Amino acid sequence: MTDDRQRDRQPEDEPVVIGAGLHHLEDRVRAALADEASGIEPTHRLDTILAAAHSDDRRTDPRAAAVTSWRHRLLLPVAAAAVVAAVVGGVWVSQRPPTTPIPGGPSSSAVPTASSASGPATQTTTGPSTTGATTSPSAPAATDRISLPVYFVGPQTTGAAQLVLFREFIAAGLPDPVSGQAKVLTALRGAVAAPPAGSGYAEPWTGVTVEDVTVGSGEIAVTLSRGAQGLDATEGRLAVQQLVWTATAALSKGNVPVRFVLADGSTALAGDLTTGQTYTRPTGDTAVYEVLSPVWIDSPSRGAVLPAGPVTVTGVASTFEANVQWEILSDPSGASGSGMSGFATAEVAGPQRGAYRFTTPDPLPAGHYTLRVFETSAKDGSVSALAETTFTVR
Repeated sequence: MTDDRQRDRQPEDEPVVIGAGLHHLEDRVRAALADEASGIEPTHRLDTILAAAHSDDRRTDPRAAAVTSWRHRLLLPVAAAAVVAAVVGGVWVSQRPPTTPIPGGPSSSAVPTASSASGPATQTTTGPSTTGATTSPSAPAATDRISLPVYFVGPQTTGAAQLVLFREFIAAGLPDPVSGQAKVLTALRGAVAAPPAGSGYAEPWTGVTVEDVTVGSGEIAVTLSRGAQGLDATEGRLAVQQLVWTATAALSKGNVPVRFVLADGSTALAGDLTTGQTYTRPTGDTAVYEVLSPVWIDSPSRGAVLPAGPVTVTGVASTFEANVQWEILSDPSGASGSGMSGFATAEVAGPQRGAYRFTTPDPLPAGHYTLRVFETSAKDGSVSALAETTFTVR
């Protein structure tokens, strides 16, 4: 002790060492235990000892009372420790995280490859089976959820004869790490598949599948099951540009030439175009303007579910004086209006392309909506370019 407040205490106030006067009792207990143990046959006597510890016999036999009392005191800590160990062990087993198999190990799932991206992944297990045990599939391999740009062919506005390309972003899960080849293959398969429901897009590649993609140092090689059928020259050129824009946008390495190969051995690609050459995006603002829709909607994506409140819209436009108009209809079919509309301005005017962005001035309540972003003609005010998408507010 170093507390100055206790400097005046007397010798009788000194602390007493606990157990200092109990040595003679310990000797007696040891002798009693030895005497008792010499006549015991080694058997399982835990229940008997515990019963004896609580019996009334120790009141009539001092030696037995001493022995059973000390046994009781010795066994209680041991029993308590066993109970604590059991409880702690049970808690550890019940709360520990599940074991994740090492990817590629004996029971790991097969990783979906680029060639199987359009179908479900299969799970496989290897190794000997255990009698009476149930084999369960392991955790799936890690994937990255990414958005891929996919281009679709559609009329520039409702009922228009002129067809242009619209860009939408499609969510896809690809094996990690994601390769450029896997992105191109997945995006192209989205482009030739059935277009999104309610979009009004055309299907120039009906019945055609993307068999394979090879990304080289100087080109992208795309193998199709066959060429597009029933297209005229104009439609064929736009259909090929649809795949070219999709492949190069998914790869994100610039205007890389795209070469097509047909698995059926023919050379007729689409319209009057053949597989005898490579294809690139057109260059120059005017050429691009003739291929792409003057208005795109990037977000909200088609079918998105948004929280109640103001909605922010982003996209790309190439319009007269960079003017962009919009309206939100409260019925997905476009049958009724929400009373919400407005204007936005793109970063640049046509024929260049620039981003636009706006937020609705008022929050949107829960419901299903159709968003229309469009350009009107300076000549007569009619809609000259239109992009639509649907979303839900909850």
